[in-house]
Amino acid sequence: MNRLNRSLEALNKTDHAIICNKYIKEMSWKMTASCVNCSEGYCRKHSEKVLEILAGMVFGT
Repeated sequence: MNRLNRSLEALNKTDHAIICNKYIKEMSWKMTASCVNCSEGYCRKHSEKVLEILAGMVFGT
């Protein structure tokens, strides 16, 4: 869990907010997008990239 927390902290503010709001706080895409002042489409597409980055940070892939 510490590795995940450190990895989340290493993300930039927008990426961190998208991941935390959608996957940890379980907000809707609409609410997540509103919180970061981006479109829903951007948040959906960008979250895929950020999740890949996080996986690399946590699991070293």
